[in-house]
Amino acid sequence: MQDSVRQRAERYRVEDVPAANVPGTRLANILQLLEAGRPASETTQAFLASRGLHALSSYAKGGMADADFAKAAQAEQEARRGAAEQARAEATARADARNAEMQAHQQAIEADRLRRESDPRCIARRRNQALREKYGIPGYVEQDHFQRLMAILTRLDNRGRVAETEMVWLATEGREHRTEQVLRAYHRIEADAALAEYHTTANVWKAVTASGHLRKCGASQEAHDLLANIPERRQHSPKLKSAVRTTHGGALRDLNRREVALRLAEDAHTLLPDDFRPCTLLGAIHMEQREIALGHEWYQKAEERGAPPKHVDSEIRSILTQMPQEERAKVIEQLLVFEPFRYDWLRQAFTGGHGQRAGGQMR
Repeated sequence: MQDSVRQRAERYRVEDVPAANVPGTRLANILQLLEAGRPASETTQAFLASRGLHALSSYAKGGMADADFAKAAQAEQEARRGAAEQARAEATARADARNAEMQAHQQAIEADRLRRESDPRCIARRRNQALREKYGIPGYVEQDHFQRLMAILTRLDNRGRVAETEMVWLATEGREHRTEQVLRAYHRIEADAALAEYHTTANVWKAVTASGHLRKCGASQEAHDLLANIPERRQHSPKLKSAVRTTHGGALRDLNRREVALRLAEDAHTLLPDDFRPCTLLGAIHMEQREIALGHEWYQKAEERGAPPKHVDSEIRSILTQMPQEERAKVIEQLLVFEPFRYDWLRQAFTGGHGQRAGGQMR
């Protein structure tokens, strides 16, 4: 059926009109009536004329020779095809123009992006942002702090040593930027500097200094390996021996080897009874072993020998933070029994206020 409809459309020179090739459309039905020799109504003639099929309208009216119709219909068909081709060309031209405009727009955007990215100020902003993210400072930095902070981060990132005055600034005015990443980088660089001096001079004090920094940058195993290989004969004074044992004991404490750490701390205290550092270490180890009375006693001795109370408080806070909440509450209660005023800060630090028991919710 489709073939006959197509052939009929070709016969009447309207195969270029889509409706003529589809069975059931008004135009296809009109062609079928004409082929059957049936007369076309004035409405049908008007419909054909409204579609621009004037030759076919005249032929449907009657009185038009087949040859004249064929000639007129072919001329109309060529005109339609020409108009359709022109419309397609114009549409293609419009589409090409739109595509060219879009391409030019995209090229302008890309050129602007490249200009901005190659701008030294933009490069500096990206570098600064990357540095802040690397060192755990992704948020807003006050304008007054920005230059100083970025100078510190840049120096750390270049493996350069940061002046002590800058670290003091980070601990005070710039303390909100004193992140774990910053401190680890600082202590790693300081450890490497001390290690280089130790390997050059064989000065054991430099090994002690390096080990202290190694502990603070998460390299306690490296500190242990370093100190364990220093012969006794190179430790020329009780003060140096005590310092080696205290620092070594601290590294072993970090590695959860508390029994060995305890022996080293006790040796260090015997060698230098008036030094607070072995006492502080002994206090920490006993606290971690849940020997709270002993830990408190050694912390008292440390303070009597000059340990800053803030340093002791920081140690206690760190130890308590690592305990389960229920156990931490019991330890706090014990410490408050020993010295209610001395340890009153624990109420605020771990319970959220003075009016709650030590077992309250941690803030």
